[in-house]
Amino acid sequence: MRRAFIVINPVSGIGDIHIFRNKLEQHFDRAGWEFTIYQTTGEEVLKDIVSDCKDQAYDMVVACGGDGTISQVASGLVGSSIPLGAIPLGTWNALARNLGIPIYTEEALHLLTEAHSVREIDGLEVKGNIYLISVSTGFSSSMIHSTKRAAKRRFGFLAYIWNLILQLFGLRRIGFHLVIDQKHRKVRAAEVMVVNSGLIGLGELPTRLNIHPDDGKMEVCIIKPRTIFGLVTVAWNILIGGKNRNPEFRYYPSEASISIKTKKPRIVQGDGEEIGKTPVEIRVIPHAIKLIVPLST
Repeated sequence: MRRAFIVINPVSGIGDIHIFRNKLEQHFDRAGWEFTIYQTTGEEVLKDIVSDCKDQAYDMVVACGGDGTISQVASGLVGSSIPLGAIPLGTWNALARNLGIPIYTEEALHLLTEAHSVREIDGLEVKGNIYLISVSTGFSSSMIHSTKRAAKRRFGFLAYIWNLILQLFGLRRIGFHLVIDQKHRKVRAAEVMVVNSGLIGLGELPTRLNIHPDDGKMEVCIIKPRTIFGLVTVAWNILIGGKNRNPEFRYYPSEASISIKTKKPRIVQGDGEEIGKTPVEIRVIPHAIKLIVPLST
């Protein structure tokens, strides 16, 4: 009989936790799976709890929560042959949207226990933890810092949009010292973002950036606009005009490591969660985890 270890973050967008758990249990029972459910408290080191699954003959580990929960669970599975499944319950669920994982719980559950594919996803390692979408500092991390959990619960993704607008109207450049695969660069920018997967959860967009989560490399995006209107122009050029045609945007690939330093400490985010301040050291981990995705992905 197949066995699953299921992690539930009760403070994500679940609603009634009892209804959700019943739905989960009934589905795996009907599918003929044995399962263990772990409900997070916020006090544990989730990576260590998940890592113990490697020695317990589980066939699957499932993360029920937002992008931050998924990255925490993934951190415990680096290098393991056990695939990671995701039940997206966060505010935006960028990873799921990028890779075609169903947003609706019933569909996501069926994906886990029925026909699916397994994709080896690269990771960004910071202080022993893995992030699957991006690590950044600048206006995006300030937006995440200023968006409170109560606002996310009440307004959903609109809470992020409002705070992003506030950040963009106060847009300013700061100095960054970057070391990308041992090459030093000093830049002034509003944002430095190391990207592994689509920036805003719209899939692998057909841009010249070639952002793919399983190609063994990361993209270091340096965004330099002074105004919100300049940022709109940068976004348009990325999508339509190519990667380096706008002087307010630069892009460098990395296959090994990225160091980001600033004169004053700046907030750093990883997969939508505040994870510390600069300086930050990032290591590229090719094919870090195995992720369950639809057959067509």
